[in-house]
Amino acid sequence: MYTPRLLFPALVMCPTGLLSTKHNIVGYIAFWLFLTFFGCSTVAVLSAFLYRYIALKSKLRKFLSPKWLIILGILHVTYELPTIILYALGISNRNEIDKAVLMQRPNIAPYYNGIGCASIHFDVTPFPFLFMLSCIAAFTLGVPIVVTLVLKSFSTLKKQRNLMSPKTYKMHHQLLTTLIFQLLVPITTLFGPFIVNSLLVMAGAENIAWLMQSAFVLGTLHSSFNTLMMFYFIQPYRQAFLRLLKIKNISSIAAITAIDFSRTDPMLRMTNLNLSPITIKYNK
Repeated sequence: MYTPRLLFPALVMCPTGLLSTKHNIVGYIAFWLFLTFFGCSTVAVLSAFLYRYIALKSKLRKFLSPKWLIILGILHVTYELPTIILYALGISNRNEIDKAVLMQRPNIAPYYNGIGCASIHFDVTPFPFLFMLSCIAAFTLGVPIVVTLVLKSFSTLKKQRNLMSPKTYKMHHQLLTTLIFQLLVPITTLFGPFIVNSLLVMAGAENIAWLMQSAFVLGTLHSSFNTLMMFYFIQPYRQAFLRLLKIKNISSIAAITAIDFSRTDPMLRMTNLNLSPITIKYNK
């Protein structure tokens, strides 16, 4: 539906595919939608870690109430709103923008003239510079928040370990570990490449058009990599996938009982206990 043609490092993005148009306003709307969906991805990553932390605090009922779900939904679609506003302020004089873009990069004229494109330029207004700073801030803001939630989640899990069954503790620990590795996916496919590209645009780098195109390709692989990460780290998903492929999971064959002798209480903690069901027959 939206296949952007990036005229990088010029700040130009032209929609092709179903949204291909000769009207610049459609090009702007398409780009604003792209930013909105990018913000949704950021908030979705933050929400996953927040959900896990709140689950450990036993406050899911409040978190899943209509009030908080509405707030979270609004945050999804408004996260990039400051960035979009700064971009909108930077497009006030399109004629001057077109002249500046084509004067600086005349080779893009065949791909730019007569096509509806979202376009801004640093020399026309100061807002494009602020827009790029806002992009970088929006991409990086989630990292310290996620790190804080991870540390607090592991601290809470450690404090509540004695109050949980071994199976429950193992489940929470496994899900937290999975989330940490899942964070690597958006960093390497979404946030990281776009942060680098934004910095290069601000620095006026040349001959690196392939980098922005590569960033978009990596971005499209985000969901696929997330799915593979879930299959690898969460055992029930992995076993279901292996059963679908008719491959027997080795871990289900050799299940070993591990006893933690560091516990001082009479009840020894046993983990990874997978026993086959026992059938008892009574003869009349």
